[in-house]
Parts: sequence; structure tokens; C-alpha cells
Amino acid sequence: MLKRVVGGVVIGAILGCLAGVAVRNPFVYIICFDVLVGGILFVLWMLVMRLIGMIVPKNFEEAYRRKKDRLTLIIFFAVLFCLYVQAVIDEKFLSQATGVISLLSKITTFVFVVFLGWRLLGPRKIRTIVAGSVVFVLFTALLSFINSTALNSSEGTGVDQVEKLRTLGYVNWVATEDVEKTGVVYYDPQSASKGMNLYASGHLQEAHLIDMQGNAVHKWAWKEPGKASWKQVEICDNGDLLVIVRDRLLMRLDWDSKVKWKKKMRAHHDISIDPKGRIYVLSQENRLMFWHGIPLPVLSDFVVVLSADGEIEKEIHLYEVIRDRLSLRAIAKMYISAMDVNFDIMHTNSIEIMDRDIEGFCKKGDWLISMRNLNLVGVVDAEKEELVWSWGPGELDKQHHPTLLRNGNLLIFDNRPNKRASRIVELNPLTRKIEWEYESDPPEEFFSGQRGGNQRLPNGNTLITESNKGRVFEITKQGKVAWEFYNPEIDTRKKKRAAIYRLVRISNSKISELLKK
Repeated sequence: MLKRVVGGVVIGAILGCLAGVAVRNPFVYIICFDVLVGGILFVLWMLVMRLIGMIVPKNFEEAYRRKKDRLTLIIFFAVLFCLYVQAVIDEKFLSQATGVISLLSKITTFVFVVFLGWRLLGPRKIRTIVAGSVVFVLFTALLSFINSTALNSSEGTGVDQVEKLRTLGYVNWVATEDVEKTGVVYYDPQSASKGMNLYASGHLQEAHLIDMQGNAVHKWAWKEPGKASWKQVEICDNGDLLVIVRDRLLMRLDWDSKVKWKKKMRAHHDISIDPKGRIYVLSQENRLMFWHGIPLPVLSDFVVVLSADGEIEKEIHLYEVIRDRLSLRAIAKMYISAMDVNFDIMHTNSIEIMDRDIEGFCKKGDWLISMRNLNLVGVVDAEKEELVWSWGPGELDKQHHPTLLRNGNLLIFDNRPNKRASRIVELNPLTRKIEWEYESDPPEEFFSGQRGGNQRLPNGNTLITESNKGRVFEITKQGKVAWEFYNPEIDTRKKKRAAIYRLVRISNSKISELLKK
């Protein structure tokens, strides 16, 4: 009977996977694939139990002979239950857990699973099982509360924990010990490049334009229902503002914050505008793609091209561009490590439209992109939908914001989370050699594990957004700081500062004219 049930489940899962592939539905495919893996593991487990039965003493086999099938089922599902429950707890309740809390949670889950198995194997007492389940839930909730309190309290935020929080992905608030630093803390008018500074604070639905002294000169604001904040903004020549509300929409506001248009889409990370006013924005969706016949449930990044009026002109999926860059080893690793999610193969985090032809590198209208999870910066021929130039694997580590300089080189924010010390590199794309780079002294003082931006200014200085500290600073070619700014949005009680995804320096005369009105 048991063999028939398992066989039926495996066959059903295989048919479900085939159906998911046929209709290109990643959700159906993932669920059925997980069931199929579970069935195969169960068959292997039965073989292991039979092998154990062959080598253990006879008295053990006689003691559990009557309950062998039941014991096999209980142990197998106990293991699966333990893994899944712990995964849910880690994801939903303890995603920012300290080492001690995480260890306690795993021990608690293991003890609870052993308890359930013991009660199910022996005489079943429903009251005992319910009582044990209640204790487990309450203790997990207590761990979550203790962990949350520790992270939010100033007393519980040590240096190690501060660094841990700084490396979390795309959180709006980051722990800081520099609560006394707000706004512009240093400005050298002789060496800094003049202009206005545009940024969006990580937790608000608004963007700010400030002068070099940190004084507010203009603000855009528009309240979208819910708590979604503005992740990235791009200013147009006429003072309009393009806004990404991550995974929700792209919208265009005029100078007075009136909505010109909104487009619902899973927009993320970056926007670029070409000389004709066309808008290029990164978006994503869950799709079932194929790599040499192997189905891949992918978090698929694609570029949406819109007119200035917000009408979608075309969409180009970037997976097709980089498919040949994937290896069988990488595909196997994805299946092993992320069986219940869509594979974030690319994690594209930047797009820029090339404004000129550079022989051997790019032509006008090509796209300069950054794919964080591939450690790759590349140039895409939008007409042919081909990757015509790339660099980064083995050199970069989870980079952001490559941008083309006037001298034809690339400026890249190299996050380097594995070294816990970021750097800025200027790369010659023709020779593929780094011609200039910036690291702090000591190197770990400048570090943003995620996010980050860089901009080469008209006077040759470099403006750097250290996102996860809510800090922006301008340096000379020699690495001397000429301007330094800290996000003034601070929770002094919890010692937290709002992050800044990217700040840009603007020297547009048209914007200056709007400010005079």
C-alpha cells in the first residue's frame, strides 16, 4: 500500500512538472518539482532504513518490526517538517537574527520535531501534542520578540551587530553610531564641484533637492497607498521626476508633484532616459525559461521602453541575452540551493543608455547594464538583443552603477561584501585594465554591502553614495574628501539612519531656472 501511494505521488509530480513546463507556469512547476524531490528522497530513505534493518542487532529489528513502516514515515516527514518549519521561521520571523537567537531557534525546532515523532510513534495523546505545539509556537514568538528588541535597542547594538545590519539587503533603516552627524558635515568650496544634489530617502515617498550647504531648495512628494517608499528617482530636463516605487509602479511627476502618469509594473533599481526622451526602466516577473532544455523557474529581469508620455513601446528580456553565459554547474547549484523560489540569476541593478560610438566597445543607443549575481558589467546591443561586451567575473563582487565617463572609461561601484570593504574603479573597456581606483584607509571604513552609486563630476572629482550608511561623499582624484553628507532622517532613540539608494549632483541650467520661479 505504502509503495503504491509513493509511486502515485512521484508519477503525479512528474506529470505536474510536465504540465507546468507546457503552460510555462513557474508556480506549478516549482510545487510539483518539490513534491517529486520529496518522493525520490522518501524512496531513498526507505532503502536506507532497509539497509539499517539488515545491519542492526536482531532485537532492535524485532522490537520495531511491527512499526517499521510507521517509523520510516515518521522519521522521513519529521526531517522534511524540521527543514520547512525552520526555513519559514528564518524567512518570516528571524530574517535578521543574531547567531545566538538563530541557534536557539534551530535547537527548539529540532526538539519539537523529536517530541512530535515520539508522541506519534508511541500512544497518541492529543492533549500532549497540542500542549507541545503551543509551547513551541510561544517560545518561537518569544525568540522573535527578543531578537526584534535587541536589534531596535541602542543598548543591544554593538559593533558586530551594526555591521551585520549594514549588510542586509535593501532595508530602509540601518543601524548607526554616528547619530550626531546629519546633513552636510564637511564642505570645501575650493575643491568641491558646484551644483544641486538630488536624492530619495530610503523610507519616504518623497525626493529632495538640496544645495551644497545642505539647505532644502525643492521637494517632490506624492503618497501612494501603503508603506512602499521611493527607491530610485531620475530628474528630466524640464524638472519632471521619474519615480520607482519598487515592485509596484513607475510614475512621472511634474515640478509641483502632480502626477502626469503612472504605470503598474514590477519596476526596480534603475531608470535611464535617452536623448529623444524615451524612458528605459528595469522590471521583472516570474517566468519559466529553458537552458538547453532544462526548465528554470526564473525571476526574469527585462527592460521596458516607454515614450515620454508613459506608453510602453517594447520589452526585452535579459535572460535571452545572457543564457549562454550560464553553466551546468551554476544551474545545478541553483536547483540545490533554491528549490522553492524563482532563481534570481541576474539581479540586474543598473541601466544606462550609451550616448556615443566607441569602436571596439559600444555604439550609440546600446545599453550599459550591471548584473549583480553574475558579477558582470556588460553592453547590450538593443537591436540585436546581444551581449557585445562584458567584464567583471573574477574581478568584481556584487557591483552597482557602472557609468560611462567622458574619456570613454567606466566608473563602477564594486561592493565587495566578501571582503567587507568597497571600492570605486575606473576601467578602460578597451584594454580591460583598471586605471584608477579608490579605497578608504583603512579599507573597511568605506563599505556598503548592497546598493551604492558613483558619479564623475565636471571638475574630475568623484561623488560616492555609501548607501547602507546613508552617507554621500565627494573625493578628489587623490582621494581627499571635498564634501560629505549624512541623511538627516534619523531615529536617535533606536540609533538608526535611513538609507540612500543613490544621490546625484545636478548642474543643469534649466533646473536652476525653475528654482528661480
